[in-house]
Amino acid sequence: MLDDLHVSLDIEACGEVLLSIGACTFNPRTGESLSEFYGVPSVGEQMQAGLRLDADAFAWWLRQDEEARAAIQTQDHASLVLHQFSEWLDRKAWVWAYPTSYDLSVIERVYRAFHKRVPWTWTKTMDGRTLWRLACANDSALERIEKEANPCPHHALADAKEQARWFAHYLPAVLAAKEADDGE
Repeated sequence: MLDDLHVSLDIEACGEVLLSIGACTFNPRTGESLSEFYGVPSVGEQMQAGLRLDADAFAWWLRQDEEARAAIQTQDHASLVLHQFSEWLDRKAWVWAYPTSYDLSVIERVYRAFHKRVPWTWTKTMDGRTLWRLACANDSALERIEKEANPCPHHALADAKEQARWFAHYLPAVLAAKEADDGE
C-alpha cells in the first residue's frame, strides 16, 4: 500500500455548495506533496444547478481571516473545475479525506448536479479520521500531530497538504501494528 498512489483531498463548503477543492498526491512515507490541484467553482452556477447555500456557514466564512476569504474569491465555471479535477485525479489512487463522509459526499452531490461522474472509485476511498483513531490506539503520541498549527487554516489545498503530512505519520503506525499482530 505504501508504494501506491495516494491523494489527500479537502474541501471548503457552505451547505451543498462547494467553495473550493484542494488535493495533492503525496508520498505516504514522508507526507511530501508531489502534485497539487486547487479549484474554486462558481457558487452562482452551483446554486443555479439546484444546490443550496447554507446561510450560517456563509456568515461564518465572512468572519474568517482575509487569506482564507481571498482563497475562494476568484471563481471559475463549475463544470470546468469539475472537469479539471477529474482530469487531474488518477482513478487508481487511494483518495483520503478527513472525513470521507463530509468531503466526498459534498463533492459527489456537486458532480451529480452537473451530471458528471465522480473521478474516484468507491473502493479506493479512505477515511483519515478512522486512520487517526487506529494509529492513536497504537501510539498515543500521535494525537498531538493534529494540534500543531496549520499556517493557513480553511484553505482547501493547505489543509489537504497538512492532512497528507498527518497520514504519513498514521499509516506506518497502523501498518506496523498489523505486522506485529501478524507476527504473533
